[in-house]
Amino acid sequence: MSTAPPPPEPLPLPLPLPLPLAVAAAAAGPLAVGGVLALRLGDPAPMIAVPAVVFAVAALTLPALYIATAVVGAAPPVGHVVRAVGRALHALGLVHLGFVMPLLFLGASSGEGTAFALGAVTVATGSVIGLRVLHGALFEGAFPVSGRSALFWTWAAITLVIGARLFGELTTEVTL
Repeated sequence: MSTAPPPPEPLPLPLPLPLPLAVAAAAAGPLAVGGVLALRLGDPAPMIAVPAVVFAVAALTLPALYIATAVVGAAPPVGHVVRAVGRALHALGLVHLGFVMPLLFLGASSGEGTAFALGAVTVATGSVIGLRVLHGALFEGAFPVSGRSALFWTWAAITLVIGARLFGELTTEVTL
């Protein structure tokens, strides 16, 4: 028998905040990253593109995830889904806010192409972490269903590709 203490329970991510602050973080993160890119590139397009891509892709693809999970019998109640999406967008916003200062510093001390690439990596990193939080929040405490995680991560990969394409389309003029 092992006498090792049980592992500590992980902290819930993101930490609970009052709803107005959580919404503000979710919106401010993508806006700040877009603002840094707009400042460095001298074009306002990224300031509009980053938040537009984040929220448009979420609004357009989340119904497909819910329908697919309902088809396989793994859909949580709608209220639970709304809370999970809120937690995920909050986490994404916090990640973006955390990267704003390093992005500002690195973007100011590098070329426009490098600054744009760093901004794209920042957006992608926040998105992947937001998706991880969504997965955890969506299915926490749920009865295990075969294939649910594979379905989620397939949807997530498709969503990331859609987001990357939309981000590329909205910022093509800036990067040329």
